Amino acid sequence: MKKSKAKYATLAGVVLSAGILLSACGNSSTASKTYNYVYSSDPSSLNYLAENRATTTDIVTNLVDGLMENDQYGNYIPSLAEDWSVSQDGLTYTYKLRKDAKWYTADGEEYAPVTAQDFVTGLKYAADKKSEALYLVQESVAGLDDYITGKTSDFSTVGVKALDDQTVQYTLARPEPYWNSKTTSTILFPVNADFLKSKGDDFGKVEPSSILYNGPFLMKSFVSKSVIEYKKNPNYWDAKNVFVDDVKLTYFDGSDQDALARNFTEGVYSYARLYPNSSSFEGIKEKNKDNIIYSMQDATSYFLNFNLDRKSYKFTSKTSDAEKKSTQEAVLNKNFRQAINFAYDRTAYGAQSQGEEGATKILRNLVVPPNFVSINGKDFGEVVASKIVNYGKEWQGINFADAQDPYYNPEKAKAKFAEAKKELQAKGVQFPIHLDKTIDLANKAEIQGINSMKQSIESVLGADNVVIDVH
Repeated sequence: MKKSKAKYATLAGVVLSAGILLSACGNSSTASKTYNYVYSSDPSSLNYLAENRATTTDIVTNLVDGLMENDQYGNYIPSLAEDWSVSQDGLTYTYKLRKDAKWYTADGEEYAPVTAQDFVTGLKYAADKKSEALYLVQESVAGLDDYITGKTSDFSTVGVKALDDQTVQYTLARPEPYWNSKTTSTILFPVNADFLKSKGDDFGKVEPSSILYNGPFLMKSFVSKSVIEYKKNPNYWDAKNVFVDDVKLTYFDGSDQDALARNFTEGVYSYARLYPNSSSFEGIKEKNKDNIIYSMQDATSYFLNFNLDRKSYKFTSKTSDAEKKSTQEAVLNKNFRQAINFAYDRTAYGAQSQGEEGATKILRNLVVPPNFVSINGKDFGEVVASKIVNYGKEWQGINFADAQDPYYNPEKAKAKFAEAKKELQAKGVQFPIHLDKTIDLANKAEIQGINSMKQSIESVLGADNVVIDVH
């Protein structure tokens, strides 16, 4: 496929990114122009302007283009914007659109040119629909916050204008040197007003005909928990750089970890993720030693959070109101949360899916990469480290670099828990505190990982103090 769009979606600091892959070198599937692999979650919608979920963006970014895109090195390069300029004060970004960009139906029929007005229509629709991604742009685009909060009902006061059919201009509320990175987010993608009106509430339903296409692929079919298929858009403006004709993604629920490697070996998949703790791994490693690689950390961060305002106890082992209240008091206690954070062995967690050798390779310690942005000559991670010391002396010397665990520290965990227990007992809290974690029983890697988390926290803090109930 042509694209690599960024998607940033991180308990208390574990983030899983990299994986062990069996690459396609020497596999028969590389000779064809078909890309075959798996997907693990059905999209709930194709409405790329209103949704902000990986299940939607993973699909749509292969079907719809925005102003900018990422090259294979992550640099921002023109997509629908053939050229652009920035005002001296950094507040105005003007994009000149390429004239050969067109909208197509799912059948490949030309619908209309892509125009500057399509970007204005897209942002207005996202604002009116209270898009899940508004937080990315609401305080960035001049006047947008006032429109969303109802201070004005006139969208023409918002800083996005179609100067002519080929020129779209954004005026920002403040300079953002990283603004171009936001144009790769689907909330800033275009939409054709006539098509949007014709579809009404059906725009973005999970079916090929619910959206228009201006990107490298057209969605051919979607069958829930079965298959997603794309075909190359032959009229795409950059078709010469799309090197795959067909894409077939087959649903995979994680229950049979050996299936990926087995299907790769049989030529069904273009590559396969490997699970070092599976029964077949050593045999696969011996046969394919030259084709096994660790992938780079990808663009998604997965994380666990405490539920600070829990209302439902559908999945719980708690049997009394006192137990529920005790857990609620505990998770609202700063020292308790820090104790859990320091008691969680993320390296052991990583080993459950990546093996001992790759255990730390998947770890990211901030929601975004530590070198995401530079501030006064320092990486973002360094700046965060210099600020977080204000959170407490135990945060001094924290290194937020990828591929290592700066958090796990049993001594710090026990010290913070001792403080928390004293504070909580004064409130009548009962111990042990029970924390609930639900898992998908079909996903073996998740089960192993969460049980590892349970073991590390309970062993450090003591099961008479904290119990992780896995449901």
